[in-house]
Formats: sequence, structure tokens, C-alpha cells
Amino acid sequence: MKTKTVIASCLFALSFTFSLNAKINIWRDCGIGVMVFPDDPGVSIIVNLTISWTSDLGLMATSSRVSSADEFCKDREASAARFINDNIVNIEEETAKGHGTSLTSVLNIWGCQESTHKEIIKNVRRDYAKIIQSPKYEKMKNIEKAESYYYKLENQISTKFANQCRVRTS
Repeated sequence: MKTKTVIASCLFALSFTFSLNAKINIWRDCGIGVMVFPDDPGVSIIVNLTISWTSDLGLMATSSRVSSADEFCKDREASAARFINDNIVNIEEETAKGHGTSLTSVLNIWGCQESTHKEIIKNVRRDYAKIIQSPKYEKMKNIEKAESYYYKLENQISTKFANQCRVRTS
């Protein structure tokens, strides 16, 4: 009983350790993985993917960081990251085409106006093409592709389309 209490206390304490200045990474910084393995992002990602993303559709990942100042792990950015991770193959194909239901869905998750979808996709397509053309792309796992795609999309939305999409202002 004492062991369980100590472990629970440690996990609770770990959930409050958070650097406000660091850029948050949904795959590395959310979920039970970061609570159990805070100093090993690789293991944290694996734990999140094998436990959280598959067994509870990401609910653990989105609830484990509710104490963070910006509540990143439970908002639309986290939802978009999960959606991209779950649909990266379709999203890559649709990005190459310039349209598709998965792309529309992820832009709707971000709260982007429909009138901007085409331009956002065009910009992400241009940026993501550089990753696809990289020699290391063939060896990338889908999780790495999803993370790269997420950051290309997030960059476009936050720098060029913040007024047309509902993004955090903090």
C-alpha cells in the first residue's frame, strides 16, 4: 500500500513539472509516458503510443497535463495532433492532391475558415515537400511523419492564418 502511495505521489508531482518556455510536443510532452519517463522522450513517445493512443483514443494524453498553464494537451492542438497521427497516410496523399476529407477535418479541428483551406493546404504542401524529398524520409516512421506534418501545419496556421483559424493567443 505504501509503495502504491509513493508511486502515485511521484506521478502526481511529475505531472506538475513543466517548463513554460519550452515548445510543447504532443508526442513527447503529453500522456502517461512523460509522467513515467520524464527524462526519456523516446520511451515516453512509445509508452504514449502503445498505451494511451491505442487503448483510450488519447484520453490519457489529453488529461495527464491538465495542470499545464496553457492546457495544451487537452485543446484543439492536441486534437489536431492526434488526428494527424491517426490519419497521416491519408493526409499525405490528400496533401499531394491538394484536397481531401482528412485535410478538411484537420483544418476544421483547428477552427480554420473554409475559405482559407485551399491556401493553407498549398503552403503546407510546399513546406512538407521538402521533408518528402529528404533522403531520410524513407526511413521515417509514421509517428515522425505525423509530427513533422503537424509542425508544418501549425507553423502555417500560427504565422499566416491566425486570424482565420481559432488559435491560442497566449
